[in-house]
Amino acid sequence: MRHWKSTPYFTRLLAFNSLLILVIGVAPLVIAFQYMMSAYNGELAKFNVQSVKQIRSAIDGQILKPTVEAANHSLTESATGEPPLLYPMLHTIRGNYSSMTDVTETLSAIEAQLSFAASVDIYYRNNDVFFFGTKFFCYMDQSACKLGFRERWLQQLGQAGTQVAWYTVDAEDNPDYERLISYVRNYPYFAPPDKRKAVFAVNLKESAIRSKLAQSLAAGSGLIFVVDGDGALISSNASAGEEEEFRRAGIRFPERAPAADEEQPIESLKWEGKEAVAAFADSEINDWRYVTVVEKSVFYKRAAHIRNLMYALGGALLAVGLALVYMLTKRAHRPIGLTLREYSLRIDDLNGQLARHEPVIKYHGIMSLLTGTGVAGAGGQTADMRLFLDLHLREPYFFCFVLISAGGMDGESRSGVAAAYRMAERLEAAGSPHCRIWAVVSPEGSIYGIVNGSDPEGEADERALLEQLERHADEPCSLCLGSRYAIAETAPAVSHREAREAAAYAYFYPERQVIRYAELGTASRQDSGGPARAPDELAAALRAADEGKALHVIRSAIEEASSGRYTADYGRQLLGELAASLGKTLKSLGIGARELYGCELRERAAGFANARLFAAWIEEAAGLAIREIEAQRKGADTELNARVKAYVEAHLCGELGLDRIAEHIGVTPNYLSRLFKLGAGITLIEYITGRKLEKAAELLRENRHSVGEIALMLGYQSPNHFIRIFKEKYGLTPKQFQKSGC
Repeated sequence: MRHWKSTPYFTRLLAFNSLLILVIGVAPLVIAFQYMMSAYNGELAKFNVQSVKQIRSAIDGQILKPTVEAANHSLTESATGEPPLLYPMLHTIRGNYSSMTDVTETLSAIEAQLSFAASVDIYYRNNDVFFFGTKFFCYMDQSACKLGFRERWLQQLGQAGTQVAWYTVDAEDNPDYERLISYVRNYPYFAPPDKRKAVFAVNLKESAIRSKLAQSLAAGSGLIFVVDGDGALISSNASAGEEEEFRRAGIRFPERAPAADEEQPIESLKWEGKEAVAAFADSEINDWRYVTVVEKSVFYKRAAHIRNLMYALGGALLAVGLALVYMLTKRAHRPIGLTLREYSLRIDDLNGQLARHEPVIKYHGIMSLLTGTGVAGAGGQTADMRLFLDLHLREPYFFCFVLISAGGMDGESRSGVAAAYRMAERLEAAGSPHCRIWAVVSPEGSIYGIVNGSDPEGEADERALLEQLERHADEPCSLCLGSRYAIAETAPAVSHREAREAAAYAYFYPERQVIRYAELGTASRQDSGGPARAPDELAAALRAADEGKALHVIRSAIEEASSGRYTADYGRQLLGELAASLGKTLKSLGIGARELYGCELRERAAGFANARLFAAWIEEAAGLAIREIEAQRKGADTELNARVKAYVEAHLCGELGLDRIAEHIGVTPNYLSRLFKLGAGITLIEYITGRKLEKAAELLRENRHSVGEIALMLGYQSPNHFIRIFKEKYGLTPKQFQKSGC
């Protein structure tokens, strides 16, 4: 009798069963793994593009744009008069201590406004004088001025056709030996070289940009490089070795940045021997380019446990399958159906493993609807994702919503995240005969959702959503609704954008349970005007130590910002300017805001969930500031201020200056200036100007002198200058004032 292993039947059956096991067991695993890797590659590309755009927004919006705006504001004549930096372009200021002081104080104010600036410079061609920041100035034709790193841009902008430029320099003559980035522009902006009057420069700290890059993307998650139009490296969050690797990599992107609806370029490259991808975004302010480099291995760590599980499961299944094939073949009578049922059980186990990752798939599926990134055709991975989640808008109408807790959902703490996920699950699980709800938790901790129903008016669907909130919410919430649309006519992304815009207004209306985009009237809201003078009025009230007026200004500004006439962004900006005015006023009086409050005012003001909490805080902060100002003024030298005022009264018609008065009193000019401002609430120059103008008003009432004679009597060499400052104070020219008999 032949041995069973040598029979043709056994050989054919063994080969057939082995091939069947390989096809059924291994092929699905390979396909599933390839699908998973394709999905993660897509997520990696999206993550890299989003990261580089967020970084561009951070650097452009928080450093470059404020720098350019500060220059434009300081060199632009406004309705309130000629800025101090413009006056020297039209007049001679040599020997004019008041004008020189105005320039240095203005440069100091700009430097204080830009916390990331190392210094602010300006060069006046007609006066041939160069102001080095806020400490020094130099007459270029009378002394050998050591310009240092400033020499380069002063020569280039003085001779070439360049009107504005950005320079990166290693400033060895800088006190901190720090690398600087200089923003330099000519004034007037479009004038030819022979008509230019001044060169203005803001020297930014490269370390500030490096710090902002490090905050935007931790070095362990990826690298950020900022290069100029010539490809030279400006800054990064990388080490020196990594910067050198970046130069060697030679990353190349198209010269033109893609439009918003075009595919963003992603380049694969080798980075220190590892697979990586790079993305870029062009600055909207200058010719800089932001480049991110992320190693694929960093992103793939998220899928490592799934991949290892699939490898282990596939290997185990293959081993079991081969063993079963051998046994099946040995026992030819064993039914093949039994083997297939065993494999079916193992496939069910694999499906269970994939089901545990359903929340991640669900988040991306719903967000693809809300953002419109996967709508067209709903093909490929998007269609598979929606099929897996049963994510189909079957009813004819829909609207989107954003849900925010009354105190602002805490997206940073574990308890806040857990509460948000519980609410999203309850909304979906509760169900309703009128509609279906899908909800996900956004990165900032609020809840995004879609309501799909059949009610054309939407009242029943909205009522059903509110009932679910009243039943399941752990705390009061603000429900922000986009408009209702027909699925056949409008994409969900439109309603989602409206819901998010409505959510921005929840800051001003914390008492409202429902905020509807259609009721906000966003098209008629203004993004300028309004209580723009409130910061100045608050500063005046603080200097006068008038708590009642300060509280009135604060309450009026908050009431106006919440009145419905202004956009949410502009309203938030106004409130932020109140906090900034508080800090600037304290600084001008020699009081440190951090020492007084234990925090940075801007950061603290931005951290409140709604305007009501902000109002309570800033009213308390203003009261504390006024009490501190009063306490310090009580300790000021009142006798010294009285002597100064007496000297000013005796010499109103003579030459008055800080140095002359300080010499008469017997103190240093700096000490006199600081102590007088602390006691009087205004600078000595402002006091002298005010008294001279009051004296001028008295002489004009007597009607015995002409305007020119009065100007000379009070020490004004330019009658035009006297007329201008007189009109700023009294609203009338001296001649009009004299005729009116005021």
